[in-house]
Amino acid sequence: SIPYGVALSGQCMDVVDGSWRARPDLVAGDIVISGGSLARCYESDPELTASKFVVVEGVRWYRTGDRGRWLPSGEIEFLGRTDTQVKVHGHRIELKEIDSLATRAPDVARAVTVAHAPRAERPRDLALALFVVPDPDARDCEFDEYMSTSIALARRVAAGHAESGSREFLERSVAALAQRLAAYLSRQERHTMTCCEFARESPFSGAVTPVIHGFDYQYQLFVPDPAVHAGLGPDMRFEAHEWHEWDGTVPRDEQLGRANLIIIDAADPASLLRGLPVGTAGVACIVVTTAQDSVEQVRTALSTTGVDAVHMIGEATDSMTLLVGTIDRSRSELVEQHVRELLASNLPSGWIPASICVRTELPLTGNGKIDREKLITIADGLHAGAASRELPSEESRCLDLCRSVLRRPELTSTDNLFAHGADSLVMAQLVTAVREQLEQARGLPFDAVLRALMDDPRPIGLDSFLANASAASGGPAEERPALELPEDSEHGIALMRMAGPAQGGLLTVMAPGALLDSAYLQPLAEQLADGPVIGVRSSVPDWYLTLDPAKTFSELAQAIAPLITDLVPEQVRVVGHSIGGFIAAAISGALADLGVETRAPVVINATPPTLAGNDPMLKDMFFLSALGLPPAILGLQPEDLMSMASLVKRPSGSEGPIDIPAMIEDAATGEPALTGAIERLQNFYRMSEEQRLAGYARNHRRLTGETIDQQWLSSEHALFSHSYEASFAGPPVLLTNIHLVTSAQDNSYMPGVEEQRTAFWDSATVGEVRHYSTPGDHFSCVRPPLVKRLAETILRMEEGC
Repeated sequence: SIPYGVALSGQCMDVVDGSWRARPDLVAGDIVISGGSLARCYESDPELTASKFVVVEGVRWYRTGDRGRWLPSGEIEFLGRTDTQVKVHGHRIELKEIDSLATRAPDVARAVTVAHAPRAERPRDLALALFVVPDPDARDCEFDEYMSTSIALARRVAAGHAESGSREFLERSVAALAQRLAAYLSRQERHTMTCCEFARESPFSGAVTPVIHGFDYQYQLFVPDPAVHAGLGPDMRFEAHEWHEWDGTVPRDEQLGRANLIIIDAADPASLLRGLPVGTAGVACIVVTTAQDSVEQVRTALSTTGVDAVHMIGEATDSMTLLVGTIDRSRSELVEQHVRELLASNLPSGWIPASICVRTELPLTGNGKIDREKLITIADGLHAGAASRELPSEESRCLDLCRSVLRRPELTSTDNLFAHGADSLVMAQLVTAVREQLEQARGLPFDAVLRALMDDPRPIGLDSFLANASAASGGPAEERPALELPEDSEHGIALMRMAGPAQGGLLTVMAPGALLDSAYLQPLAEQLADGPVIGVRSSVPDWYLTLDPAKTFSELAQAIAPLITDLVPEQVRVVGHSIGGFIAAAISGALADLGVETRAPVVINATPPTLAGNDPMLKDMFFLSALGLPPAILGLQPEDLMSMASLVKRPSGSEGPIDIPAMIEDAATGEPALTGAIERLQNFYRMSEEQRLAGYARNHRRLTGETIDQQWLSSEHALFSHSYEASFAGPPVLLTNIHLVTSAQDNSYMPGVEEQRTAFWDSATVGEVRHYSTPGDHFSCVRPPLVKRLAETILRMEEGC
């Protein structure tokens, strides 16, 4: 019996029926309240206000939604709810509001929230579990369809060779499923298929390994006597381990957590399922043999592992049958992420469900309604399975602090702290405890730790943040090995260390510029040393000059990316300036293709030169600047360039490159005030490339007294010209966002450059282009003193984009 209490001063309570008639003692009805303390309405919800606040015979009443009855003592006894409102950690929560909001997330067709008691000994201590069903018309259901077809095929193949329910039938079914799964993974280029089997007697490995022999796989067999079964595997890809079901433990083999195929043939498969670690494989199947009288028990246990759907192979009359659970975790994780983000931005923290489970179907009662009791059982199983799993030692201290501050000893590493009673004050207390008691957090700003907790309010998220922060700052005092920088001798490409610690979580790559060397970005590298910073240098550019300009940057990136992956970076940020910006985007895309986690590339002053075409003056201006030589070496006066800028205009409606020499010729007779400048510009354009380069060398010697090697200048010019021509190619298409930085002083002499730059980079990503401005001009922004301002802009960019 749960007492509801008596009315407060100034209030009146009653128990009524649907027609608002008072109920006698001990007869159940709806509890209603009236009095001056009632709220006026539900803000911005007139429909709910009208249903909850009712005027009867001139008295304004509020429907509480609670069911109860009068006791002879004059108190009201609480009997439950008339709606789906529950009380969790002091918060009154309307479950239907959570369901309604969750269905607004992308690709969600249905959502059901239940309140359950994770700990049986504390039945009133409730937590929320949300079950969502993806929209089959909106999501990518390729794996679901493939496995449904595969299960039907396995059933048909086995039935053609053996009696349903027999051992041979089960073996053929499992082998057919394994072969189909291996073929799917191979087709999706997901590399090695990891198989784990638990067998009490004769394992299925003898039937499975022959049919997957041609694929890349690893097979872990857990049996009571591994020596007897060691020969069942055909090669080194097979390992047998000792395991006894009677001791009640699940092996902590690291392969088990990322297995694509788990086969269970145990006396009590339900208990084994409840102890399985949460899988990390993108797609997976769990195949369980079970006696017919245990099918429902095993099906429920299988549901607690997070499978999307459960299928049966066999007949209802068979003594033994197979249950197959399929998981497409990549899709489930994306749906869960969308739901979590939507709930977090629209609900109070106390309303956020502790767990979200994505399923292709929900259990139904006999009359076709959602079976909430079964969902509660599944939620209890998911929590119990998570709580029973061992935690890595590095997680334990964060988890212990969370349990202590929240006074929740049952917390697991993946629990949402807000869903277990935390609020902003508790989070602040937790941050204080973390900074006082954990060595790796003592030097971190309070706000940084608090922001990390708010972004990911789980103990495991806190541990990950502290590990990354420790790595970025150089970590504990232990000695860190220096980066071994690989090189590609065939193409003459080498990585070079530029700045930062030897190791760290974030690796910054300074893309080479048009001359295939990152060295000129050394000042910027030193300002971005929040982790190791490396550059790229090419010592033998001959092969580069033979590449098709339309594919040059792509092929260069494909040569550089494997060298970077050899460093096994946790995360990579690629930064490129000018023509190097195009190379940075190509490297970022090549790294993503190799499976490396990449942040959005940072592209600085990278503008395709298509408006000017292959204009020799503009090209050589950038060439000399890239060498660090003054523009005066062109042999022109400063006012000549300003005169050219005033003469160059794009005719209305014209397309294609602007013909600068033709415009200068047209202006020769119409601009007498510019006669001197026009003559010098005409003389420049009439020279051959060889004559221009010879003139640059003479002018440099005249202005500085230093001699430039003519052969070196020619070879550098050929290298720059090839990169310049390659920048005419269409952009790569990236899956990340792009950070586009432009200098405040636009020293371009061409009209329409800004619009062209924006259009180019907008077409280079399926994400978004984020625009930033930095002081200086095209080159001064990457040189002291302005480089510091540029670095500050880059370091403020949103992480992980």
